[in-house]
Amino acid sequence: MDAIKNKLYPVIDAELKTANERFGLNHSDHESFAVIREEIDEAHEDLEQIEHLSAQLWKATKTNAGARVGYLYERIFETAVDMAVEAVQVAAMARKGIISNIEITRKRTKPEHEAEEAAYGADA
Repeated sequence: MDAIKNKLYPVIDAELKTANERFGLNHSDHESFAVIREEIDEAHEDLEQIEHLSAQLWKATKTNAGARVGYLYERIFETAVDMAVEAVQVAAMARKGIISNIEITRKRTKPEHEAEEAAYGADA
């Protein structure tokens, strides 16, 4: 698994670079959340599609529907690849959120920092 993770980091970085070139950093934590939530929803939709296809595959397998089985394997493969791409986008947008949050925090004024500390404690 670590070998795959190590190969994914450059892919995630490339996705982040493309997103930043097109849209720049996020302007608020709300924007970061919205962007990551969209990617999570898309990954979830792919997972739901895989579950649906898997149920069809099991039914086709039990009834020995050979040609249908092959088609369903192909669809599951294609959808899993789509889901992997969405997962990469989730990771890239999470990293973008980290970077954006650092920039947002850096730009806060002293009174904003003091108000945040008062509201959430000095560890905020």
